[in-house]
Amino acid sequence: MKRNVTYLTLNSLTLVFTLMMNFLSGTTVFGSKNVGQISAMFPNLFAPSSYAFAIWGLIYLLLIAFVMHQWVAWYRKKEDTQLRQIGLSFSLANIQMFLRVIPTQAELERF
Repeated sequence: MKRNVTYLTLNSLTLVFTLMMNFLSGTTVFGSKNVGQISAMFPNLFAPSSYAFAIWGLIYLLLIAFVMHQWVAWYRKKEDTQLRQIGLSFSLANIQMFLRVIPTQAELERF
């Protein structure tokens, strides 16, 4: 059970940090341009329209629901087999998601 609390805490903290980093990258906190403006600097034929990125709102809501489900199962002292199967994978995926923001914002500084 103690290992589950470690996974729950890591999953929660990395998700919160991912949400914060992705929100801040949409603003001009990291520099004079946001991610959308940086992307527009490099025209190509494969970039989707801006409305297509609205799906991320749903994705983030589902990720929050996933972590909340894990905490509810822990609180009710139910065995959460999903949490044991996933282990650190969810946290590592969140870390990768917020680390991808850094090179994007750093690229702006070279222009």
